[in-house]
Amino acid sequence: MKKFMRFLVLVLLCLSCAASVARAATVDRIVAVVNENVITLQDLNARFEFMKKNLGRELDRAHNRVLLDQALNALIEEELNRQFAAEQGIKVNQKQVDEAVIGLEKRNKQPEGSFLRFAGDLKDTALAQVKDEIIRTEIVKQFVIPRITVTPEEVDNLIKGMLNTGRTSEREIAQIFVPVTDESDENSARDTIQSIYRQLAQGEGFEALARTYSKDKSAAEGGYIGWVSSGELPPVMDAAVSKLDKGGTSEPVRGPSGWHIMKVLDTRETTPPDLSAVEEVRLVQLHKTVNLQDKRPNSEQIADIVKEFEDVRKKTRTLAAFEDVLKSHKDDKVYGASGDMGWLSLKDLPQEFQDALKGLKKGQFSTIVAGDSGVHLFYLADRRDRPNKMLEAYRTRVTDRLVESRGDRLTRRFLRDLRRKAYIDIRL
Repeated sequence: MKKFMRFLVLVLLCLSCAASVARAATVDRIVAVVNENVITLQDLNARFEFMKKNLGRELDRAHNRVLLDQALNALIEEELNRQFAAEQGIKVNQKQVDEAVIGLEKRNKQPEGSFLRFAGDLKDTALAQVKDEIIRTEIVKQFVIPRITVTPEEVDNLIKGMLNTGRTSEREIAQIFVPVTDESDENSARDTIQSIYRQLAQGEGFEALARTYSKDKSAAEGGYIGWVSSGELPPVMDAAVSKLDKGGTSEPVRGPSGWHIMKVLDTRETTPPDLSAVEEVRLVQLHKTVNLQDKRPNSEQIADIVKEFEDVRKKTRTLAAFEDVLKSHKDDKVYGASGDMGWLSLKDLPQEFQDALKGLKKGQFSTIVAGDSGVHLFYLADRRDRPNKMLEAYRTRVTDRLVESRGDRLTRRFLRDLRRKAYIDIRL
């Protein structure tokens, strides 16, 4: 009997171990092979649960499948990026991950530590996703951006088109983006964007859906892009946004790189700024004030100073000679403001100074400007047109939009090429 009991215990232990192994094999079974690396069901489940956590609710069966496919596709892309980064010597350390998490919290106006508190038991998955995004960004920076060309002419033409009316329409927008990496992805991407659109129609929050589904770099901020002017986006997207009022959401729009759903957060009409170049002058001045110790009326002193300056103006021919005149008065307080004034915006000068400099060429003296308490004589050392700061801001913004748009297309193409060269076996 004792032998039988020992045998029974041994059998039960074996069955228990076999069950444990079976459960482990089920949890860790391979769902995809990417070259020599594997993605397990445990990896997929963790990413799927984190995406659902971002969404903040349970899904029906159809939406669950869409989200699961999205999660698996994201893991495959990230694995391809990791393998390419390893080949190229791109490394990401913990400090970079920590800084990225802090930056993410700041952009979302969340307190420090909120990201990991939100992730909870899925912390490792959340941090891995942050690390993979850093890797993707580095790949784009090193291997995609250098291939993008944006000419000054096309930027200027786009700005002219944006500002060709008396008023400029601007919209603050967010988006959900589902890329189409290859022609074979078209149907899947269309199904995903339609599923997202149905969830929006059912009252699901735009930000939550963007964080869960969007593959744009703005996804972590709920799809937020910022203010854009009419004509700044690709034409098909600009047309979709231009029809929307504040709070409006577009139907799915097929753009150059995939599908978009656009939301207008706010609108405003602005008067186009003056973007003309700023005329600047470099002035050297001889300036003399009335002497408070002199008991004569100011008018008499001013008359004498004007005569003195007229004499300087007649006898002085070069900047060097004028600087010698200034040096001869450097210790006299009534000449204290004399000297090189540096570069100044012509339109910011007092009107009487602008009048005195009008039509003046480099190397010429101005007319004499006499006031109630002092007299000015200017030498125009140089003149230039400086690009308007507002224009530079517009040019930077438009250039960034063009680079971003083209960079997105090239990034999808880059990833498509990685996928075509790779061995990928999906076993889900």
